[in-house]
Amino acid sequence: MREQNNFYASFYNIDKLKIKEAFERKGWVSGRAGWSDFELSNAWSELLLGGDADKPLLCGAVDYHLESLEMLQKIFVELEGKYQFEFYDENKSLIHQKSNGS
Repeated sequence: MREQNNFYASFYNIDKLKIKEAFERKGWVSGRAGWSDFELSNAWSELLLGGDADKPLLCGAVDYHLESLEMLQKIFVELEGKYQFEFYDENKSLIHQKSNGS
């Protein structure tokens, strides 16, 4: 597992609880991180789901490999809303980004 954040995502018109529940259905364990934020973790990621209820932000440390990209993409598509996510390397250089623009 990475030591520092390398993954950042933003959502528009998707409820924060809907995102949390989508991750839980795919095997992530969730917990509270304050009054309205959540921690989401599995074997290859530790994420913080914060931001506004209808414009959530997701960030954290994710093992960057094809399987993690595919799983995250699948979850985001199933949410049926606008999203954007980015991955960065150890030097904080952008290495992957995706936006559905819907």
